Amino acid sequence: MDRPLTLKDAAAFFVPLIFWAQMMMITHSVIHAWLARDASPTLSPTVSLAGFTIAFSFNALISSAFRAFHPISLNFIRDRRSVARIVSLGGAMVMAGTGFILLVALTPLGDWIFGVLLSASPAVVVQARAASLFFAWIFPLQMTRNVAAAILMLNRRTILMASGTLLRLISLGGWLAALSLALRGAPLGAAALVLCVAVEAVFVIAFALPFYRRLPAAEGELAGFGEIWRFAWPVVFNSVLENAMVVVINAFLGRLARPDEALAAFGVARGLLMVMMSPLRNLSQTAQALTRSAEDLRTIKRFTWIVIAGFTLATLLLFYTPLRGLLLDRVMGLPLVLREEMTPGILLFALMPLAWSTAALFRGLLAGARRTRALAGTGVVRLAAITAVAGLTLIWPEANGALVGLLALGAAFGSEALLLALALRKVAGEGGAFAPASVKPGLSDAD
Repeated sequence: MDRPLTLKDAAAFFVPLIFWAQMMMITHSVIHAWLARDASPTLSPTVSLAGFTIAFSFNALISSAFRAFHPISLNFIRDRRSVARIVSLGGAMVMAGTGFILLVALTPLGDWIFGVLLSASPAVVVQARAASLFFAWIFPLQMTRNVAAAILMLNRRTILMASGTLLRLISLGGWLAALSLALRGAPLGAAALVLCVAVEAVFVIAFALPFYRRLPAAEGELAGFGEIWRFAWPVVFNSVLENAMVVVINAFLGRLARPDEALAAFGVARGLLMVMMSPLRNLSQTAQALTRSAEDLRTIKRFTWIVIAGFTLATLLLFYTPLRGLLLDRVMGLPLVLREEMTPGILLFALMPLAWSTAALFRGLLAGARRTRALAGTGVVRLAAITAVAGLTLIWPEANGALVGLLALGAAFGSEALLLALALRKVAGEGGAFAPASVKPGLSDAD
C-alpha cells in the first residue's frame, strides 16, 4: 500500500492471527483435557500428562527452529526460485530433526534425556519415548505449512491461516476418538496432534498455491544460502532457546520432592498460559510485514499498547474470578491435586502480556530491518534468567512446580524485552527500525 499504515490495517492483519494462535494452543489444552479423563488401573492421568508434557517440550525444542520460516520467508520470498531455495534449506533441517527425535524414541538416548536429564519416573519415561515416535513426523508438516503461511501473510490473507487452524481443531476430536481404539496416554495425544497438524498443513498449502503461482519465475538476483542463513541463524537460535526454556524448567522441576505432580501441573498451566499469550507472539510477524516507515512504526507501537491492555483485561477476567475454577474443574476435568498445584502459578498470568507483547514487537522490527544478530544474544540472556529462577528448586525441594516455572518464564521474557528495546534503539539511531524500502509489503494486487 502507498498510504501510511493505520490501526485498522494492523487489526485486520493481526486479529485473525489471534484466533490462529489460540486455536493452535487450544489444541494442546484439548489433548490435556482428554488425557486427564483417560484413566485406567495401569495408567494414571498424571503419568500420561507428564509423559506428554516432557515429550512435547523436547520435540518443541527442535520444531521451534521451523517457526523461523515465517520471518525468513517474509524477508526473502520474491519469486518462485526463492520459495524453492527456502524449502531446500528447510528440507535439510527436517531430516536432521526427524532423525534426532527417532533416536530419542528408539534408543537409550531417550532414557537418558527423559529419565536422567529431566528426572522423570520410569513410567513417565516410557510414555515420553512412545510419544516421541509420533512427534518425529511433525517437522516436514510444520516447515511446509510455515512457508505457505508466510506467502499468505505477504498477501495479507491471515484469515486463511486462521481457517486452517480451525479445521485442525475440529479434526482433533475425531482423531482422538479414532486413535483411542488403539493408543492410550501420551502416544495417543502425540499421534492426534501430528494428524491434526497434517490437516492444517494441507489446507494452508492449498490456499497459498494460487498466490505462489502469481509470483514471477525469477525476479532480480536470487539470495544465496549464505545470505539467507546469516539472517536466519539468530532467528532460529532465538526460537530454539525459547523452547529450551521449557526443557530447562522441566529438568529442574524433575528434582522437586513430587516431580510427576510438578511436571504435570506446570505443563497444564503453561498450556493455559500459551492459549492466552501465544497470539501476542504474532505481533512479531505483524510488525515485520507492515512496518515500512517511521509513521508506520508509530502506528504499530500504538497498536501494541492496545493489544497489551486487551489481553491483560481478558487474563484478569478469566483467571482472577470464579471462572478459573469452572475452567480447571468443569471444562478440563483436572484432579484436585493438579488444580491446587497449578493455582499459585496461574496467579502470575496477569504479568505476562506486557513482557510477551513488547518482546515480540521488538523481534519483528529487528527482523524487518534485517538486524537479527541481537536476537541470538537476547536468547542466551533469556535462558540464563530461566536457569537462575528455576535453580531455586535445588535449595527448595518442596517448592510449587507451577509457581517456579511461571516465575522463570516471566523473568525470561521480561529481560528479553528490555534488551531488545536497547538493541532497537541503537538500530533506530543508525537509520530506521523498519524494513528497507526495497522490501515489498505484499504480493497481491488487492492492495
